[in-house]
Amino acid sequence: MLFTSPPRLLPVLLHRIAAASPPPMTSSPSSLFFVLAAKSKAEIELAKQLKDTDALTLTEDNDDEEEIAVKLYSEMREEEKVVSSFDVGKYMSSNGTDRFGRFLVWSPGLGSTQDVVSKNFGVIPVGSVCVADVQFKGRGRPKNVWDSCKGCLMFSFTIQMEDGRMVPLVQYKTHRAPSRIGVNLDNRYPTTCLNAALQELISTSCLLRREDIMCSFFNKFEKYFDLFSVQGFQPLEDLYCKAWLHSQRDHFVSVAQLVQVQFCNF
Repeated sequence: MLFTSPPRLLPVLLHRIAAASPPPMTSSPSSLFFVLAAKSKAEIELAKQLKDTDALTLTEDNDDEEEIAVKLYSEMREEEKVVSSFDVGKYMSSNGTDRFGRFLVWSPGLGSTQDVVSKNFGVIPVGSVCVADVQFKGRGRPKNVWDSCKGCLMFSFTIQMEDGRMVPLVQYKTHRAPSRIGVNLDNRYPTTCLNAALQELISTSCLLRREDIMCSFFNKFEKYFDLFSVQGFQPLEDLYCKAWLHSQRDHFVSVAQLVQVQFCNF
């Protein structure tokens, strides 16, 4: 069953969650495991071709000693699918998009989902997504790094726009670029998490799952992205302002920061 949130519930939940700081990962594994999944027959055939020809770049830079195993979800045995912590089948069956999230790369642990999609721009379809249970060398903007432990939903996906000047605005709602999404789903300490906040707000024993949230995101994002691509940010401005998490809060900005913000026209 596809997760759908009550109006404004997700922004309210996110508003109550500070950035968690789980114990860092000290080292990456000596071997990496990846699962490729796709929606249509053509996309499944592409996944098979990429696997058979070793066309994907999945190792760390200058690290040729890592052992890599790649499997197609369509060829996995049922007992193999059950042990996976991410329900690939449920995610793929619930995905109703035309582009985004239809080609999936999943791993129980890797360096950075951002690196996987960045290094494979030329071979994976636009809208492809990479998600992992843990990340050992997660990175973002500008050169921010982090560790992502179990219980977090951290994924990266590719996006393409005709007008490269519009790329920075997509963070509100990529020219071709990776986009990153992150949610602390199950780690209650040292701050809190999405499922803990959900149980405080509504009386239910139902917990949100990573595949439900990711699928719901892509189903909604594609609609907004198509609108944004044609009409720009203005049709989405009211929706963005209603979901803004920092209303009625004091914010202190230095003169240098203010000048930079004005210069960037944000």
